[in-house]
Amino acid sequence: MMNERPLIIIGAGGFAKEVAWTVGRMNMRTPTFKVVGICDDAAERQRGEWAGAPLTGPVEVTAARLAAESVCPCFHCAVGDNFKRKAVVARALQAGWVPASVIDPSALVAPGARVAEGAYLGAGCVVSADVRIGAYALLNFQVTVGHDAVLGAYVQACPGVRVSGWCEIGEGALLGSNAVIVQTRKMGAWSVLGAGTVAFRDIPEKETVVRLV
Repeated sequence: MMNERPLIIIGAGGFAKEVAWTVGRMNMRTPTFKVVGICDDAAERQRGEWAGAPLTGPVEVTAARLAAESVCPCFHCAVGDNFKRKAVVARALQAGWVPASVIDPSALVAPGARVAEGAYLGAGCVVSADVRIGAYALLNFQVTVGHDAVLGAYVQACPGVRVSGWCEIGEGALLGSNAVIVQTRKMGAWSVLGAGTVAFRDIPEKETVVRLV
């Protein structure tokens, strides 16, 4: 449709399928994006289709082709690994692409909350009052973020995560499925809170806390 902006999804993996599905749900409500390609560095994922869209090769190859066609797309980075997502985003920005947030229509975002560029909010997410979601953060299905919490860039919250009010989650931190961080606690940059683990204390930078059974 005429109002849809061309969108490249980066990363031909399972998460790209979820992003493409979410884009389709967005378009049913308001025409927003048209997925014109999915790019990936892997040799086996540079031809054919993925999630109903053409595979177009690495970022740089895709950018050169689109530039020749006078197309400047938006992009959404569907790479789950936080370190790799940050590196790939830098390449996309170098290519001159514009970051796009993908937010499922069922997600609830309170007035006063801010969601930065390139973020993903999956189905059933709740972002409460005065929350800050950083650039390229990934909030998967059924994640809730309490009032006044701050999530840094490249944070990933897996399905069912509960971030309580006033928490601070540093850049690139990972919260596994159904993990919980109680109110006012902090996670340092690139730290990990494992699946099903409850954080009652602060977690220092790059520390991994996992509940094993």
